[in-house]
Amino acid sequence: MVKLVRFLMKLSNESVQIELKNGTVVQGTITGVDVAMNTHLKTIKLIPKGRSPVSLDQMSVRGNNIRYYILPDSLNLDTLLVDLDQPKIRPKRPERTAAPGGRGRGPNLAELAHRVNFDVSSRQLDRTLLRCSEYPNQIVRHPEIL
Repeated sequence: MVKLVRFLMKLSNESVQIELKNGTVVQGTITGVDVAMNTHLKTIKLIPKGRSPVSLDQMSVRGNNIRYYILPDSLNLDTLLVDLDQPKIRPKRPERTAAPGGRGRGPNLAELAHRVNFDVSSRQLDRTLLRCSEYPNQIVRHPEIL
């Protein structure tokens, strides 16, 4: 699928006529088009609807204000559209081994014990309670369980 913006980005140094949604006509030479279809032009003749023309050296037109582009008849569309059909080859991302954290199920006690440098057996870990609100980075032994 060919994206219009990708095609317009290739129109640098082409003289075009752009009609805006408010009826204004802009004639000029494209210096660049960005991904939001904002079009940058030079040597412009701006013709507001119902007013006299104004000449400008340079101008940018916001993409969402453009109704349509009028391209010159001499423009060879086939050469501009040739490589737009080929999809871009993106580099592969490294695969993720596991999610970085849980989703609200509380801390992993074994990981927490390792973080605070405790050697805790699984039996001791079962008897260890964590009070996250009072001691967020410490393992606290509950005296009634021991």
